[in-house]
Amino acid sequence: MSYLFSRFEHLKASGVLPSPTGVALEILRLTQRDDTTVAQLAHVLQADPALAGRLVRFANSSQVGAARPMLAIGDAVKLLGFAVVRQLCLGFSVLDGQREGRCLGFDYPRFWSRSLASALAAQTLCGRVRVLAPEEAFTCGLLAEIGSLALASLHPEKFAKILDTDAAPADRSAFERETFGADHREFGAALLEDWRLPRICIDAVFHSE
Repeated sequence: MSYLFSRFEHLKASGVLPSPTGVALEILRLTQRDDTTVAQLAHVLQADPALAGRLVRFANSSQVGAARPMLAIGDAVKLLGFAVVRQLCLGFSVLDGQREGRCLGFDYPRFWSRSLASALAAQTLCGRVRVLAPEEAFTCGLLAEIGSLALASLHPEKFAKILDTDAAPADRSAFERETFGADHREFGAALLEDWRLPRICIDAVFHSE
C-alpha cells in the first residue's frame, strides 16, 4: 500500500477523487485548530441546513443517547464532540456529492443506500459490542466502500469492465490490482488516511470485507 500512498498527491491533483466540499472543508479546517469553539462550528454548519439537519438527527438517535430531544446545532456539536462532527460531516459531504457519475457500470443510488445501511448497522452493532464508539462506527460504515467510488471516479471505463465481470470479491481485487496497481480497499484506506480519520477507522474500512 506504500506504493499507492507515494502516488496519492498526484491522484488528488487530478480533481476527480471523491472529496469533501464547502462547509465540510471548513469544518475539517476548524476542528484541526485548538482554539475553535462550539459556537464557531455551529455557525459554519448553519450555512448547510441539510448537513446540519443530518447532524442533529444523528445526535437524537437512540444509540447516541441524548438525555432530551435537541434542536439546536450547538447542542448536537457539544454532545457528539468535535472529532465525531468532523467525521460525520466528512462522510455525508463526500457521499452527497456522488449521487451520479461517469462510470456506467457503477450503481450510484445502490452505493448510497448501501453506505447508509452499513453505517446504521455498524452503529447498532457497536452500541451492543463496544469495540468502537457507535458514532465513529457510523462513519466507518458510511465510508466502507469509498474505495470503489474512488475507482469509479478515477477510471470509469476500466472499472466498469471489471464490475461487468461479476467477479467474486477476491477475484475483483486481483483484477483491480492488476489494472490500477491497487484495489478498492487500498484506495479507500488511502483516502481515509488523507482525511486524517483515526487509524482504527482506516483499519476497519480496509478489513471490512
